[in-house]
Amino acid sequence: MARIKLAYIGGGSTRGAGTMASLIHNNGPEFDGSEVVLVDLDAERLALIRTLAEKMARARGVDLTVTATTDRRAALQDCDAVLSSFRPGGFSARERSQLFVENARRIYRIGEFYGNADETLAQDGFAPNRKPRSQSVAMRVAA
Repeated sequence: MARIKLAYIGGGSTRGAGTMASLIHNNGPEFDGSEVVLVDLDAERLALIRTLAEKMARARGVDLTVTATTDRRAALQDCDAVLSSFRPGGFSARERSQLFVENARRIYRIGEFYGNADETLAQDGFAPNRKPRSQSVAMRVAA
């Protein structure tokens, strides 16, 4: 593979180390001579992921330059490819997302099944609006 410059937006995220490990372990030799620019808002986490990635590349014998920056525009300069992996809002947004899903499951009763439409309506707080005469003939015959 040709030498490239790859910008990894979200490179300081919790996924950063695993993504770099996968890239180096599975495709390392194909990236010989390339540069990966880790981009994130958190310089401290960037430094950690950069250090880990450099150690992994060295251990596998991969000639990979790993740099890190909080300046997204600079990272994208002369870039050949972009990988993005980030969660706007960080972990607090993830907690809110999970709470939303849990509430939706409870409110909409996702995963619960009922025997018929009348039972479903009753479970959702609605009085069944069908009178016996309006039910299908098949339902009356089966009863």
